[in-house]
Amino acid sequence: VCHLAVMAGQTGRNPLLQFPETLIQISEDSNFLSSFSGVATFTDVSSYLESMTLGPIGRQHELDRISSSQGSFVFNGRDGSFNPWNTTSFLSPGGLDPMSPVRVVASWSGVTSPIFFAYIQSITPNIIDVLNNTVTIDCYDVLQLLSLAYISGTPYANAVLSGN
Repeated sequence: VCHLAVMAGQTGRNPLLQFPETLIQISEDSNFLSSFSGVATFTDVSSYLESMTLGPIGRQHELDRISSSQGSFVFNGRDGSFNPWNTTSFLSPGGLDPMSPVRVVASWSGVTSPIFFAYIQSITPNIIDVLNNTVTIDCYDVLQLLSLAYISGTPYANAVLSGN
């Protein structure tokens, strides 16, 4: 017998919740390196989330190619909070810019575990009609940044030859 009734006036964690809570957070800092130094301020935007796609993350086999992980988030944009031109948004200034950090964490029994960390690459508003607006945010992890770097020269060659 499954009882789904919750007692009136009950406080605390939902006893019927049998899985971790997933939180999506966007950094409000305009400096994308602030998350590396541990001083980034993240804002929880989970209540706006409509759908999320993560992956592929990592690799399935040791010999597989390592590529950057990607995430795509679709947010409810009805109130204009995810409009990059809205200067009165709680994410403004700096929260909805390319290279703003985004992280996904799971919280369970007071323990928060990281799931995904990436940087915003594109913000695409989708205006369906007057009431239905969504915003798609595509993100890639730090390996995407490394793929844009030009690594060459004697220091790199010496490091490869030395086995470091």
